Formats: sequence, C-alpha cells, structure tokens
Amino acid sequence: MFGLFQSRPPLSTFARVDIELLLRRCVEVIGADVVVSAEVITDIKQLDLNADSPANLIASAAEQVSRCLQVDIRDIQFLHDDDPEFAFASTYANGTIRLHREVTTDPLRTVVEIANQLAHHFWVHQPAPRPLDTHARTTTLMPIAMGLGVLASKASLQESHWNAAGYSGWSMSRCGYYSALEIGYALALMARLRGESSPAWLSSLRLDTKKTFQAAQKYFSKHESAGGELLFDASRIPSSDRDATELSNWLAGSDSTFAMAAAYALAKFDQIPSVAADAALALTRSKDSELVVLATRLLGKTSNEDSRINPQILTLVAQRINPIALAALHSASQRGMPMLALKPQIEKLLSDPSLDLIPVVDLIRKHARELSSLSAAVCQQTAAAIRFKDDEATATLLECLSQMVDDPVCEVERHIRNADTRALAIERLQAGKASKIGD
Repeated sequence: MFGLFQSRPPLSTFARVDIELLLRRCVEVIGADVVVSAEVITDIKQLDLNADSPANLIASAAEQVSRCLQVDIRDIQFLHDDDPEFAFASTYANGTIRLHREVTTDPLRTVVEIANQLAHHFWVHQPAPRPLDTHARTTTLMPIAMGLGVLASKASLQESHWNAAGYSGWSMSRCGYYSALEIGYALALMARLRGESSPAWLSSLRLDTKKTFQAAQKYFSKHESAGGELLFDASRIPSSDRDATELSNWLAGSDSTFAMAAAYALAKFDQIPSVAADAALALTRSKDSELVVLATRLLGKTSNEDSRINPQILTLVAQRINPIALAALHSASQRGMPMLALKPQIEKLLSDPSLDLIPVVDLIRKHARELSSLSAAVCQQTAAAIRFKDDEATATLLECLSQMVDDPVCEVERHIRNADTRALAIERLQAGKASKIGD
C-alpha cells in the first residue's frame, strides 16, 4: 500500500510520528523564534561548571542549563541524593529535583539530567496542558529543541569499565527517554526548522546519531520530492478536532505517518464512519505491524452491521505478532463477540513475558465470569509477579482473580505451589478485601 520499492525511513512509523508531533508541540509552545535562535552546545566545556563537589556541580549546572532552556530556577530546589534506596537517575516532584549520587560523578550526565527535569518543570507549569505534555516523550525533547541535543546524544547511552582487587567489570547507563538514533532524527528536524543543511555541530555528534541525522535528511528530501509532507511542519495535520471524513482520507492515504496520526485521532471517536472502516480494513493487511495494531483497534469502533469486520478480527486474533492479536481481542470485546471461544489466544498472551501484562488482564476483567476458567493461569502470573516484586501487576492480577471466582483464596491455594508465595498472595487478597470493606 505504501510502495514496495521505497527506501526505508530511518526510524519506525511510530517513532517518527511520536517525535514529529511532540517536537512540533514543543516548538509551538516555546516559540519558533526562540528555538531557532538557541545556541547549540557541542561540548560540556562550553558550560561554566564547577565540579569541585557534587553540590557545586549541581548548582553550576543548574544555572547554566536554566540559561539554555530559559527556565527560571529561583523556586526550584536541587538535591544530591545519597540514599541507596533511591533508584532513579533523577526525579522531579513539586518543585524539587533530585539527582542520584552516581549521576553527579559525571558532569555530562548531570547537565542532561538537570535539563530533562527542568523541562519537566517547564511543562508542569504550562496553561491548558495536553495529556502528553509532562510525559518524558515530550519533556526530554525540549532540551534537544533548545540547543542541548548534541549533549543529550552523547549522554543517551554510556559504557563504563572498572577494575578493583583483581576483578573487573562494565556497566551501561542510559540518560533520557530517547535513544541516540531517535535524537538524531529529532536533530534533523531542528536543522530543517533552522534551514541548516550541514550545521557546524554535525561533526560533534556521536556516529550513530550522525548516521540517523543524515539518513533523515535524505528521507525528508526524497519524501518531499514525491509530494509528501512531514507532520512536524505541515500546514494541516490529523488531530481529534478534524472531521471524520478528512481523517478517513488521511487514513486511506499513501503516507504512513499521516495514516497513523489519523488512526490515533479516530480512536477517540465512539464510532467511525464506513469510509474509515474501509481504510482500517485495508490497513490491517499492511506490512507495517505498528499500523496494523492501530487499524485493528479501529475495527472495534465500526458499525455492528458491517459483516466484514468480525471475520477479519478473528483472522487477526490468530496473528503470530502478539500486539496485533491483543488489539484484535480488544476489538472483539468491544463488538460484543463471545470471548470464551478466544480463551486459548488470551491465555497465550497472558503468559508472554515480552508483552505488557496490564492490557491483557484488563481484557480478562471485562469478561471475568465468562473467562473464569483462566483463573489457574492468572494465579501462575500472580506468583511470577510476587517473585519479581512487581506490586502493580500483583495487585491487578489479584483484583482480576477476585472478579473471576467467588473464592479467590481457594484458587490461590490450588494453583500457587510455593508456600511463601502462596501466603503472600493470600495476605494481599485479604488486605484488599479489608480495604474495600473499609471504603
């Protein structure tokens, strides 16, 4: 559908849509003139840092980064956290930025972590916020837009080696939400905004970021030569305030990024029109699995009178690509299709460690009594969640089990073999029951 012999874009469709739309949002809020005039920092030495102590490094980095981002830090408290239980590189909450002690041993990581958290502070205080404004997908793009993208690229993935008392080892650390490749794509968009075909800072990029930057530039040129536009700077793009007909046209169009953006917008409708259903059905046969997932979810919003939908959903449920199968199961649920017949596929997804457990459990909860025969599988996943100390998954699974059967404690006793794990599960069940009684 999207051309068999076109050269592949530098990133997946989802990654390109995500970065282009969220970077567009950054530019709109900050102001294109501010972004274009921002100085690009290529080396940590360009910043006046005092690394004599963690406290001095944090203070000097905060001052320098605040100037780059144009964020007021007078009401922000910066803390150097020595607590061994503090498991994050950095956090932001209620005007306080905390940095892990290991971060402050590296000036580059300190600068980038502070930049990401100051960006979070900026977005938290924006009027009329959108749902993704304070998500790391948006906040960590702000430093890239404001001239710190080269440093973000260098800090995105770092390797360190150590030797001590005859032993040696290595570790990898990641800084920020986006990978070096994704940062390269974002930097190519920023160079495009600034009208730079070969910016002076290009030679300062790490190799993988630079390669993606160059591949992105070639993709932009080829895409435009073929009459295409970018979500980043097109005059009109898919959004939830567009009418269904226009969104359906984008969904059926030849541009995969606009089709995906249109699918996101149509997903907010209670029911999509028949023309959108036609496009969604066609997209479920695409070779782009990310588009297939979104198109499959749209099938759940089609008219129940459309006889083409249910057979295609059943075909997609049998897909080997589990995210597609899960999307098909959710659409089947939405259309009121019998779920008991699909129990084997649901159980397969429930036991897949590579798949996010929560959407599968949410599906089971919607049909808790109909799928009560899955209680043994839910108990097995509960035992695994307890072993891995995943409190969120444990709570969700036990709540699901309580809705599936009249006596969840009996089910736990039957299906969780390890005595300690079984005792913890029963304790959680009883605590949850007591909490509901208290409410």
